Amino acid sequence: MTRAPEGLPALDAALAEMRAAGVRRLVVEGGDGTVREVMSRAFTLWAGSPPEFAILAAGNSNLIARSAGRIEEADLDRLIAANGARRRALAVLRVARARAPEIRGFVLGAGAYVAATRLAREEIGARHGPQIVLAVLRLLRSKALRAPSSIGFGCDGAPDEPRQRMLVGLTSLPGALIYGLEPFWGGGDGAIRWLDIAADAPRLMLAAPFVAFGAPRRWMRGGYESGRAARATLALDAPFVMDGEEFEAGADGRIEVTAAESATFLSF
Repeated sequence: MTRAPEGLPALDAALAEMRAAGVRRLVVEGGDGTVREVMSRAFTLWAGSPPEFAILAAGNSNLIARSAGRIEEADLDRLIAANGARRRALAVLRVARARAPEIRGFVLGAGAYVAATRLAREEIGARHGPQIVLAVLRLLRSKALRAPSSIGFGCDGAPDEPRQRMLVGLTSLPGALIYGLEPFWGGGDGAIRWLDIAADAPRLMLAAPFVAFGAPRRWMRGGYESGRAARATLALDAPFVMDGEEFEAGADGRIEVTAAESATFLSF
């Protein structure tokens, strides 16, 4: 069964049709945003027993496919027969919002992460190789990126009272995200890796490479924090980004993020 829905209502209808037909394996062609939209709906439709997923990567960054694995069109017949497919289970970020639909995905950011996502579409989207380094430096010097945001952030029951922060980032993806970048470190329990950068974090340009590769220095303590958690809450007065797209917080200005669910991805 193959469907190419145009728009979210058509996607809802296509997935409902597949659920009714007993489909247990979904091939998603697209980038991170497409995977997010399909997963968010599939976990609800296939309540308690989500299907397996395979990704025909067709986006810009394809962060999810880099961790989950990907397939090519030539693999489709083998996939249908489940002949020799590798399976990888990844923890999924589940974002709950008051009076708004839940979202499921893998990379979430607030504050400067939102500005960086907007700028990256223009500065990095059409660039390759060494040009990306120059684009990243432009992002770091951007006033929009450096502007502080009022963000409340708490892990595993800690208070989420708002204060001035530059950026908060969360992911459930393991290892490096792209180009060897892995801006997470520190210990703790849970599948959520988090990064918290204060608005007054010292020596941003000097700290940037240490943050990017998850190798903090002693002088960065207090301004640059990272660790793991099973649950996180954020209080926001501006949109957040989930897998490359912007979303509003709940009616109370908060979101709750957990990672107790997992999705299984097939690749060869």
